[in-house]
Amino acid sequence: MSPIKPPMKNSTAIGVTVLFALVAFAVLVSLPTQKGTHEKNQQTQRLFPLASGKTLFEESCVQCHTLPVFKSHTPDQWRILVKKMNRYMEQTGKSYLSTDEADAVTDYILSNMTTKN
Repeated sequence: MSPIKPPMKNSTAIGVTVLFALVAFAVLVSLPTQKGTHEKNQQTQRLFPLASGKTLFEESCVQCHTLPVFKSHTPDQWRILVKKMNRYMEQTGKSYLSTDEADAVTDYILSNMTTKN
């Protein structure tokens, strides 16, 4: 017959509970998140890619600054700049775009370089 163990002290029980909560929090924080926080209807994006690019551009870019002048960069610079800014948005916890959404924003900018600004 094994001896009966006495109950835990309150301080030990609190310590175990806090440790469990910290481990659970660490696991939740480390879980992967879904890419792209501006999820759009895929069919709509295929039918109206420039419209969704315009919306994404207007909603995403204003998180950090005013909307830029399209002619301020070359097409190659815009391609790189959109990717860099999107990576920065993700790293700083802002609402960022999926690869397809970033491509739609780039397409929108490039298609309007000669007609606007």
